[in-house]
Amino acid sequence: MEEHQQSNHAVGRKGVGRKGGMRMVPTIIANEVSERIVSASVGANLIIYLTTKYHLGAASSAIIIFVYLAAANFLPVCGAIVSDALLGRCRMVTVTLFSCTIGTTLLCLTSVIARLTPPDCVQPNEGCAPPTPMQLLVLCASLGFMALGASGVRPCCLAFAEDQIAHWDTAKKDRALRALFSWYYASVGFSQIVAVTVLVYFQDKMGWKVGFMVSAAIMASVTLVNCAAASFYVKVKPQKSMWVGLLKVVVVAVKNRDLVLPEADHGAQFHCLPGSTQTAPSNKIR
Repeated sequence: MEEHQQSNHAVGRKGVGRKGGMRMVPTIIANEVSERIVSASVGANLIIYLTTKYHLGAASSAIIIFVYLAAANFLPVCGAIVSDALLGRCRMVTVTLFSCTIGTTLLCLTSVIARLTPPDCVQPNEGCAPPTPMQLLVLCASLGFMALGASGVRPCCLAFAEDQIAHWDTAKKDRALRALFSWYYASVGFSQIVAVTVLVYFQDKMGWKVGFMVSAAIMASVTLVNCAAASFYVKVKPQKSMWVGLLKVVVVAVKNRDLVLPEADHGAQFHCLPGSTQTAPSNKIR
């Protein structure tokens, strides 16, 4: 087990040299800040958009919003697994940024193209035309692409930023990590404030077209910047053997389910390499 842990720290990095460093951290943080600004601003006003533009009831609108938010918060777990085992963080962030850009663009088109939303109500007291299946499909597709965008951006950006300084010496790296975590969480918190104030103001006062166009422009801009900076990133190779190791653990656990363990004070269950810093439990205070 200890040998396996030591081998995991030796995972190769592509292009470590003049690439990476703190100069790349703002670009990576901007990826997640932009995604959170867009998703928070859309989620804050989405129920109004569904009830006024799509003529959906409160219950139907709440269901759509619930599914979208649930997917946006659960899919990052799957995205983290795919990133570590298959694609790598750089590719995962890039692919999901494109996905979020597609989602915000589709949502913007629903406010620009009249055929993508039901016609306006002629009389307030009369029944309004419900959305067609195609209109609902475009709406759900836009929210789905945005949820997929969150699946890779949210779990990977902080770790991807840490990859840029992982090859530094310990003292320099520790100082950089403190700055990284401080700026990361401050930026994420600031993004929520911008989303529920500035972008929601655009949607309410300037119309859905302007509000959604701003969101689409933000995502398109940050996606292009990320692609332009891709050659300067330090890229960690994905650990493709992770699934094999997990399967081995499951097989060994099933195989040894009836194994009789030695007594607690025997110490035979602890095996460390010579000179290891790991210590076996002891009844002594020191």
